[in-house]
Amino acid sequence: MSQQESSILMVISAPSGAGKTTLAKALLGRYEDLRICVSHTTRPPRAGDVHGKDYYFVSHDKFDEMVANEAFLEWAHVHDQRYGTSHAELQKLRSEGYSVLFDVDYQGGISIMKAYPDAVSVFIQPPSLKELDQRIRNRATDSPEIINRRLENAKFEMTQYPHYQYAIINDDLESAIDAIESIYRAEKQKTARMESEIKTIVLG
Repeated sequence: MSQQESSILMVISAPSGAGKTTLAKALLGRYEDLRICVSHTTRPPRAGDVHGKDYYFVSHDKFDEMVANEAFLEWAHVHDQRYGTSHAELQKLRSEGYSVLFDVDYQGGISIMKAYPDAVSVFIQPPSLKELDQRIRNRATDSPEIINRRLENAKFEMTQYPHYQYAIINDDLESAIDAIESIYRAEKQKTARMESEIKTIVLG
């Protein structure tokens, strides 16, 4: 199995406010062989956002150009903005030997799973709609209109979990981090990914 074939592609999706980005960052902090596939977006940067680390922030015209050039593995409209995962970003990370984490909405997640059926998929659920409402409102980063739209969209997004292999209810952050780490750790130990190391032992 080649280095690229043995790398793990892990998709994390969730309704807005469920905590997928927090879980993604926690997992990335525990594994040096795992990298986030940074998405492109047309949304404006928020306070603390770093271009090339959190997102590649691009204009609508640039995004249109990338769509026309088929530069995206997947892209979607989310809350009046567009987000996309580029082929180039994914191939760069895989060629460097990294496993790849996708922090995407359910539309992007489903597209990635169709393109890569062996991708590991995890859906993060909030403990309740009431808790989700509080988390989104406590962010204080969006207008009331956008907050209400996110909440309405979240009700539908929460129903998309059957598309995913694993589900985590994020009612306790540390437990949720442990759960997602256990999924990644188990995937690393699959026989197909351990084959070269096992052959070295068996063949001496």
